Amino acid sequence: MNGSNQTSKSKHASNVMEIQRYLRRIADETGGIPRVFPDGIYGPETTQAVIEFQQAYGLPVTGVIDLDTWNALHEENERIVLLNREPLPVYIYPSKDLVVGLNNKSDVVYVIQIMLNALSDVFENIPEVKVSGIYDLPTQNAVREFQSTTSGNVTGNVDKSTWDYLTKVHNEYRNNGE
Repeated sequence: MNGSNQTSKSKHASNVMEIQRYLRRIADETGGIPRVFPDGIYGPETTQAVIEFQQAYGLPVTGVIDLDTWNALHEENERIVLLNREPLPVYIYPSKDLVVGLNNKSDVVYVIQIMLNALSDVFENIPEVKVSGIYDLPTQNAVREFQSTTSGNVTGNVDKSTWDYLTKVHNEYRNNGE
């Protein structure tokens, strides 16, 4: 019986900590409610934060987490998490076995050309290319220049290895500001 009571207390503290983490995130983002420290104890600070949350969000002010308060807390927390997370990436390279070369036409080629043009601002030897979605001779030559600059295997084609390195260098360039 004592072990069951301990499990119940542990589960309760875990639930309270989740509520407190939500309240803290909302307080940090909006400044409209007091910040609480997630300690698993539903004490006066947590009660006050719940009261102010309920007031701010037009809920009945009880200081108790009922279903409506929980749903509002959860919804506001999710909104804040989505607002602050990094955008989702697009995985466009369709297969690790794909090799893009002369006369290929696809969305992947558009992306290759866009990345090459961004890097042409950084590397003088990489010429700007027309963004057409067609892997033409100028695109192939720009890829060769990229491969020679980055000590890659100079083929003029984009395989997984070249794609990965082109993407890595492009992302580093974009993340360090233009």
